Amino acid sequence: MRTTLCREEMMDCLLEVFRRDGVEGASVVDLMRAVGLQKGSLYHHFPRGKTEIAEAVLEHVERLFEAMVFSPLREAATAVDGVAAMCHALEVYFAQGRKVCLPALIGLGPTRDQFGTAIEGFFQRWIKALADAFIKAGMPADAAMLMAEQTVVDIQGAIVVARALGQSEPFLRAMKRANQRVALP
Repeated sequence: MRTTLCREEMMDCLLEVFRRDGVEGASVVDLMRAVGLQKGSLYHHFPRGKTEIAEAVLEHVERLFEAMVFSPLREAATAVDGVAAMCHALEVYFAQGRKVCLPALIGLGPTRDQFGTAIEGFFQRWIKALADAFIKAGMPADAAMLMAEQTVVDIQGAIVVARALGQSEPFLRAMKRANQRVALP
């Protein structure tokens, strides 16, 4: 007999369905099975259906990244420590490049316009937090913003290549480059 999941556990399960199938490919049945709820119970939690579920999961991802990535980048004693914490968190979250980035996946798919504001905000916050770490390390603001954007692009590209090749090494090399970039200034 399955026990009832708490909200965070439910979000984690729903996240994995969307990571696997995308928002457009995930069926309500898949989502119900993932959280162990009947259709009526699922719609009790999410009256607007799959759209509301996807919005809630994106908010969940945002909260995870705030705790694991954005906050450590802002609050670490040194920029090197903040970027190291970010890289470690990303290695865990993306399973060393074996799991996709849901905001990126949605951003590439047909539901991009529906969730565009949330996706844009997610990437803007990540780039800004990383740029602030590069500035903390002594990099000029313009260069820091460009370096932060390139680092996020590098990480996202590394996820694609790691998954395509079925190897973690491209992703792990991207994490190493991110750590090296903060030590440059």
